[in-house]
Amino acid sequence: MKNENELLLDLSTDSVRAHIKIDGVSYGLCGLDDLSITSRQKLNELGTQLSSVGEINTVDDEERYNAILQSLLSLVIVEINTEVLQKLSITKKIEIVNAYMEVNGLLKKKTE
Repeated sequence: MKNENELLLDLSTDSVRAHIKIDGVSYGLCGLDDLSITSRQKLNELGTQLSSVGEINTVDDEERYNAILQSLLSLVIVEINTEVLQKLSITKKIEIVNAYMEVNGLLKKKTE
């Protein structure tokens, strides 16, 4: 028998889960659950493309990897413009992707 006071769902309409700062400007990271179905599909496709790049040995590899990161971040960072993203190094873009994955529970925690 279910408890009448049992909480079944705890939903929020706030789509921003965390914030990052770039050059002193705060940008929201949208929650994975708040992306549209098509955006989630695109995010999955971009993740697959990122993992398929493998080693980055040439300028072409680096440009391809950077373009994928750029597209991915455009999906998950609220109200950021392309010029700001283009200024970021690949390493900084990867840091943002890792932060996004962590805040959305997509990173497996290391066990000690």
